[in-house]
Amino acid sequence: MTTHDIPASEWPAFVERFSREHRAWLGTIHGIERGAPVTRIPSIGMESVTLERSGSEPVLRLRFTNGISLCAPRPRAVRVQQTDDGAECALEIDAAQDAFLRLGFRATARPDELDGLAPGEVMVETCPSG
Repeated sequence: MTTHDIPASEWPAFVERFSREHRAWLGTIHGIERGAPVTRIPSIGMESVTLERSGSEPVLRLRFTNGISLCAPRPRAVRVQQTDDGAECALEIDAAQDAFLRLGFRATARPDELDGLAPGEVMVETCPSG
């Protein structure tokens, strides 16, 4: 496995692509603040990762399919961990005040190896009978 730093100038494009390719993937969230574990949420579907602004400061927000939203204020580093075959298996965010978020996926695959949609992505349209 390898871990790659994402340059800050590439964060907007990276989080947009990462969100699109990994939407509804199940993962475990680990959060650490000031060196002490504060969060562990297993087997939760990822909804999105967004780069937002709070005043002049950047904020990375992770949203999940159960309504949970976690923020990483003033991120200092964004990293993606990949398997030997190039599949992304984790997202890591170092933030201000010694905060750290890690989203590790339960299963990994390269998005080009997948077919179909995750059940949470399927929308059923109904047409009125006429």
